[in-house]
Amino acid sequence: MRISLVALCVGIVAFPSDRGIVDHKARITLDPASGSLDVVDTLSVGLEETSVYLALNRSLHVHPVPGVIIVDPDTSAAIDIPGEVARIVRLEASHGLPDPLIVRYTGRLHHAFEGKGDYARGFETTVGIIDSAGVFLSGASYWLPTIPDRMMTFTLHVSLPPGWECVSQGIDSRSPGFTTWHCSHPMEEAYLVAGRFTRDEQACGGVSAQAYLLSPDSALAQTYLDATCRYLALYDSMIGSYAYQKFALVENFWQTGYGMPSFTLLGSMVIRLPFIVHTSYGHEILHNWFGNGIYVDYESGNWCEGLTAYLADHYYKELAGEDREYRLRQLQHYSWYTAGKADMPLTEFRERHSSATAAVGYGKAAMVFHMLRRQLGDEAFFRGVREFYATHLFRRATWDDVAVTFSDVAGEDLQPFFAQWVTRVGAPELILDAADPVPGGVRVVLSQSEPAYIMRIPVAVTIAAGDSHQVRDFRLTMTGTRLDTVLPVQAAQQVVIDPAMDIFRILQPGEGPPGIGRILGADTLQLLSSPLDSMIAACWPTEGSVQIVDSFDPEARSLMVAGDSPAIRALLAPFFGDLIEFAGDTLAIDADCVTPDQTLIAVGETEDAAMSWIRPAAGIDEATLAAVLTKVVHYGSSSLLTFGGTRTMLKKTWPVRDNPMMIRVSAAE
Repeated sequence: MRISLVALCVGIVAFPSDRGIVDHKARITLDPASGSLDVVDTLSVGLEETSVYLALNRSLHVHPVPGVIIVDPDTSAAIDIPGEVARIVRLEASHGLPDPLIVRYTGRLHHAFEGKGDYARGFETTVGIIDSAGVFLSGASYWLPTIPDRMMTFTLHVSLPPGWECVSQGIDSRSPGFTTWHCSHPMEEAYLVAGRFTRDEQACGGVSAQAYLLSPDSALAQTYLDATCRYLALYDSMIGSYAYQKFALVENFWQTGYGMPSFTLLGSMVIRLPFIVHTSYGHEILHNWFGNGIYVDYESGNWCEGLTAYLADHYYKELAGEDREYRLRQLQHYSWYTAGKADMPLTEFRERHSSATAAVGYGKAAMVFHMLRRQLGDEAFFRGVREFYATHLFRRATWDDVAVTFSDVAGEDLQPFFAQWVTRVGAPELILDAADPVPGGVRVVLSQSEPAYIMRIPVAVTIAAGDSHQVRDFRLTMTGTRLDTVLPVQAAQQVVIDPAMDIFRILQPGEGPPGIGRILGADTLQLLSSPLDSMIAACWPTEGSVQIVDSFDPEARSLMVAGDSPAIRALLAPFFGDLIEFAGDTLAIDADCVTPDQTLIAVGETEDAAMSWIRPAAGIDEATLAAVLTKVVHYGSSSLLTFGGTRTMLKKTWPVRDNPMMIRVSAAE
């Protein structure tokens, strides 16, 4: 069994002082059939004051406490809590409160499910629910008496109906009629999840890997148990020792993708997607180092989603040799969904609630860590990651803490780097103006938008070498709006700026293939009038507005047509060129054919605008077409999709033809 104070290769982990930490020892009886709970909580508050303020769910009734006056609710307390969920209860005693303080409360806790607004990752959520289908209680439920701004440790003795299992943070033990969860690490909140689970378990060194499934499935459980061991070993070696005694996969009774300290709560459909165990599952495990290991001080911005995305999602692509494509997608998403629209500095990002906020808090932040790694080198960067974890485990950390840690490791002041990428809104727009042969080398001229960013820009120069060619790499430092320099290479054939997409910036048209996301992210989409226009306008999953027009505005940049006719094909020609070959009702795309019984959705672009084409399958009903339209949000980087009914049949990305950040160098006269 793991101990709390873990010796890491970069030092000894020091927990926060016990001062300010509230310890709960709660006996909990859950009745899912009635949606109710009965709790006796023994709180070690650590205060000598005569009163204490507790935040508690509005639906829970506090029973009398001998010798203590209870003001419930206390409307005089100026404490910021979500008033629709919780209220403040004041307990006071003229000669000082007993410590520990024993509080009993009972009631029904059943908050309705609500939809989330993010069209690209829409799902339902609830503040908290006790139901015959399952139990989900979190800090947002205020099911456990909470002293605002105080961390907690806890022991939960939970009584459930026969056949039910529960999960929380920490490590469990069993006794007749009870499951006990003990968490000695300082937590921001306490979770309690319960259901009719089948539990599987295996050892991963000193950590228990666990799987709680709503129906027995030994093969699925084993897949996740093995993956848990692999991810724990990966991040132990990369960052530092895992701080908990277990990690559990828990199947939820509605579709979620939640990460909690020492477990993750994934929906039944989610865990059965074949790619999840290779992608999102590792992301959730890594959150136990960042987010559920080091906590986020949200007042100064959420750094952990970007760092987790970089060391999980990006890192897995890097291992597969696909990291450039990952970074390209992040830059595309920012350019499509966010740039010049719903933008914000990273210091203002709290959580993802739209594709625009995801492009900042996940994509931009991941790119910041990538640029930091490129600047420092792998050895210093990963040493900084390990130092940050060792120093701040079970503490709240800010972007400033990140900057200080990496500055100390690098031996240089990195505050200017973080100031421009973290506190500034927006991104630079970098342009390659010229690449010409001159005596002594090749002259490269770059410009960027104002105000200027300090950038270290990778440049790849292809040079002739006999009958073959070689590539020489340079790194230019740009501090102003214009850089005019000569690279000392002879026989240059081609110059490419930022070939691996290493810099966070606004892409130039043509740097990447057109994607459906460009239309999804449009502020205003002009849809040409057709018999299906009203249904498409209502179902197209955009965060902007859809305007139905009789003819396109020449200045419009985001266009859509639906149907198929000679007039429509004439409109499409400038955008698709020879990418789609029309042969009667059958379309040829490379070696693939799209027949009239398939629905096609494709996007093409010119330098000035993008056109999306919807060709519904012959005889398709509106309900099926509407279901197809809602699916496109999962394929924002794709250029073309086809569907048989609602099943995805074909997915393609157009080739990149004219990259404006690449110039073929003419021979010097």
